[in-house]
This record gives sequence, C-alpha cells and structure tokens, in this order.
Amino acid sequence: VYARQATECLRELKSHLDAGDDEEWRKMSHKLKGASANLGAFALSELCKQAEDGFEEDVEVKQDWYNAITAELGRVDAFMKALHPELS
Repeated sequence: VYARQATECLRELKSHLDAGDDEEWRKMSHKLKGASANLGAFALSELCKQAEDGFEEDVEVKQDWYNAITAELGRVDAFMKALHPELS
C-alpha cells in the first residue's frame, strides 16, 4: 500500500511543481511526509517536511527537493524489496 501511495504522491508532486501550484505541492508533501514517517522512513519524511514548509519557495528549490525525495524514495523502495522480495 505504501509503495503505491508514495508513487502516486511523487507523481502528484511533479505535476504540482510543473503547474506552479504551491498549495497542492504543500498538501502532497504533507501526505507523503506522514506516510513515510508511519513506515519508519524518517529521512524521506524529513525531506517531505522541508518541501512542505517551503511550499512558497521558487521552482528551482522545489525541483531540488523533488529530486532528493525521488532519490530517497528509491532507497526506501530498494530496502523494502530487499526485506520482502515478493514485492518485486
């Protein structure tokens, strides 16, 4: 469930970044932050908190956060698949 939700959140973050929709960016960052914290993915949750708190930053800053969130989500995904190969 988390992997599906996180993938959708990431897709939505990119969409809101491209559209310049700051408030929806904030909401999606918040959603992914909470889901990641519940999973124990605290580094990802912290990145999402920064993205949420900085929702009015310029597009370059948010692009950097998006890239960092994407990379960290990849690490979380790899870790989950290593623990549970059936998720692959």
